[in-house]
Amino acid sequence: MTFLLPAALAALVLVGIPLALHLLRREEIRQEDFPALRYLPPEARTSDRRLRVRERILLALRVAAVVAAVFAAARWLLPVGAAHLPPADLVLVVDDGIGSGAVVEGRRILDLQRELASELLASLGPLDRVWLVPASEAASEAALETVSEATSDPFPRPTLRLPVSPAEAMDRLGALEPILEPAPVEDAIDRARALLALRPDGPRRVVVVRFDGSRDPRAPAGDDALPEVVEVDPGVPFPENRGILEVEVNGGLPPREGDPVQLRVRVSAADVAVRFVVEGEMVAATRTDPAGEAVLVLPPQEPGDFSGWLELDPDALRLDDRVPVEFRVLPPPRVRVLGNPGAWTRTALSTLEAGGRIRLDASSPGDDPRLAGIPSLPAGSALLVTDEVLLLLPPTDPTLVAGVNRVVAALASLAPLPPLVSLAPPVPASPGPPIWLEAPRPGAGFQEVNRVPGLPDAARGIEVTRHYELGFRDGGISPPMALLLDGSPWILETPPPTLRILASPLDPGWTDLPVSAAMIPVLERLLLPSPGGGVGQGTMTAPARLSTPVSPDPVASEGSPPRGWTASVLPARRGRDATPFLAWLLFVILCTEGWLAAGPRSRTRPDPETSSPS
Repeated sequence: MTFLLPAALAALVLVGIPLALHLLRREEIRQEDFPALRYLPPEARTSDRRLRVRERILLALRVAAVVAAVFAAARWLLPVGAAHLPPADLVLVVDDGIGSGAVVEGRRILDLQRELASELLASLGPLDRVWLVPASEAASEAALETVSEATSDPFPRPTLRLPVSPAEAMDRLGALEPILEPAPVEDAIDRARALLALRPDGPRRVVVVRFDGSRDPRAPAGDDALPEVVEVDPGVPFPENRGILEVEVNGGLPPREGDPVQLRVRVSAADVAVRFVVEGEMVAATRTDPAGEAVLVLPPQEPGDFSGWLELDPDALRLDDRVPVEFRVLPPPRVRVLGNPGAWTRTALSTLEAGGRIRLDASSPGDDPRLAGIPSLPAGSALLVTDEVLLLLPPTDPTLVAGVNRVVAALASLAPLPPLVSLAPPVPASPGPPIWLEAPRPGAGFQEVNRVPGLPDAARGIEVTRHYELGFRDGGISPPMALLLDGSPWILETPPPTLRILASPLDPGWTDLPVSAAMIPVLERLLLPSPGGGVGQGTMTAPARLSTPVSPDPVASEGSPPRGWTASVLPARRGRDATPFLAWLLFVILCTEGWLAAGPRSRTRPDPETSSPS
């Protein structure tokens, strides 16, 4: 039996009222032998028995009247349709993260999740509204909304999510497939709550179908303004799993023509076979060490795009056992030197050219249309130009910084958008681009390079004796390639066309980089495009560093939900409100009770003249 307002069933205590009245009106019967009673006719004794039966029928009718009234107040549902049910709002969040693709006893966990979700959808009525929200869509939708708000776009960028019928939600559920990374379930729950908060009052629930026993620790307690969240899972233990955690191509640098390519792989298990496959053919293989790491070396490749697969032996979770790897093999960049970079920089460039890492170009600046109209560089400064990178080395004389500012202002005009870079201090009447260079502060002591997110690790710990102050405003600046110990940027770059600016010239009087072993790899990295980007930007078609999601740890589920668990989500959504039927039944009961109560309560005294002794 299903009730829309089960709290009203507490009124069933009123059934005790007619029972109490019946018991209070009962007279104590004392049996005594009275000789004259034997002269009464048998009809009189039968009438007394009928009276007692009638009183019991009256008691039953009065109890039934109270029960019918209480059932009507509790909105009893009859399983004969759903025409009178108020529609319910239900958001069904399905955790379709990478773990849902694991296979347990020959079936994917996602298939078991579908069964739980289908059981819930089958219990709904055709007028109920359902939002099917794969958890993987929460992050992308939130990102789109952030872009829309940041750009003040009058047209909403996210796809408007509309409710569907349970039947259509069932079809969409069947097309759901696991993604290749963990899904942000908590974000999806927040979005589901925000969605239902805008709905009118009525039955509202958020149901989360997970693939393991995890639960949202942020579930609100006692907040009636938020819809209730019900979390379930198939109740199967997550299988043991090993997967590829991380792949690094060539130490994070683009592979070069004529050099072997190194693939460093990190796996979540030791002594596991790792293979690199290209067009169905295995080209390299090894096994992981006790730390779960392995290095595969590929033969030198021709310039161009290169792609393949890193794979392990399959286990229960196949999705993290095979990772695509794409990179672009670059020919040695052609480097043109403008100005005077100093003896140390020229020596490093000659070393790179001798090793085949770069090709020095002695052509004049006029041969490059990008450099047309660029002012002359101040003495002691230099500009290293490649097809994709402009590397500016500031002068050793701080008094010449104004001349460098003019050069950078001209280089900033090469950007496809409004000027993004300028080393000149901004003028209030005519704001300049969002970056500038200031002379070193007096008395500033030396610092170390602390973070190098865009450089080889060998650059960490470089001692910087003096450095210019790089000031910049938000917008148009990529994350710093190197930061000092106090958090100030030491190397900044702009988006393509890439312009990189060092805060210190490559001179031993400013930094010990020229006399350290990091000089060659750091200078080579500064002359190469950043990892990532797309075709047409002069960078790689795919990141040189590929990170796959960490494979989920085995989790013991809390157990599958009990049979009929959907009853705790929403009242049974199939049925017809029995209130009209109960109203007619109550009317009939009251009429019958009134007719019976209007009859005589006892038999009339027998006529002495008609009675005769037997």
